[in-house]
Amino acid sequence: VSVYRTPDSSVEIFTDRMSQLLDYINNSPKFSKYKIVIAGDLNIDPRGSASSVVGFLNTLKCYDCFCLNLAPTRFEACLDNFISNLHPSSYTCKTVQPHISDHLGLLLHVDLSSVSTRTSSLPLEKCQQTASCSYRVLNNISISSFKSRLANVDWSEAIITDGLDVAFDSFMQILSRHFNDCCPLKLKAVNNTKSNAKQHKVKNWYTPFLNKIRLILDISYEKCKSNPQLLESHRRVKRFYREQVNIAKI
Repeated sequence: VSVYRTPDSSVEIFTDRMSQLLDYINNSPKFSKYKIVIAGDLNIDPRGSASSVVGFLNTLKCYDCFCLNLAPTRFEACLDNFISNLHPSSYTCKTVQPHISDHLGLLLHVDLSSVSTRTSSLPLEKCQQTASCSYRVLNNISISSFKSRLANVDWSEAIITDGLDVAFDSFMQILSRHFNDCCPLKLKAVNNTKSNAKQHKVKNWYTPFLNKIRLILDISYEKCKSNPQLLESHRRVKRFYREQVNIAKI
């Protein structure tokens, strides 16, 4: 998808429109199984600290999306970007000089072999006979591997940054990368019968935002098992998760 936001338009309205677009993509049977790549001149610098910028980035996080580019594209400002939920290990993004614009161009290389999509070329109606569901591999081996990875991370990459929001984004990217490597999502085929169709309908309320909270909840659970002092923090996360689930079901 390509988008453009004029410099004098409202960031808040653009954020709302972006949320509607991502809702449509995630809820559409035609597109929901594909990775998201939205490109354009946003005229929003993701390194900024304005409340409108923070709100825009937080909205993207709710859909497990983030800005792939943090390099300047016009003078010192980072105005052009790719918004995506691609795994950090599956792409590279860099600026290029096109010599035909006052903005630098962006070049995105994606390793298609590591990007899972629906490969069937049959019409959508004929693909409804079978469906797939995803599950995450969580066992003692994968969790131990995840802990080991985190123990050897150089966190200075996330700490030494300009601004709290940039630091948080960097932290979440590092955390998500190692978590997905050690506890990967796997797909399994299920029959698209009336019973599981009903189950899928019930699960439509489960948003990317809830999935993100669940990830934090899983991590805090493992942490408090080895450090009882974190138990109260885990309970707060758990209460917040339950509250958000109840709200989403309304």
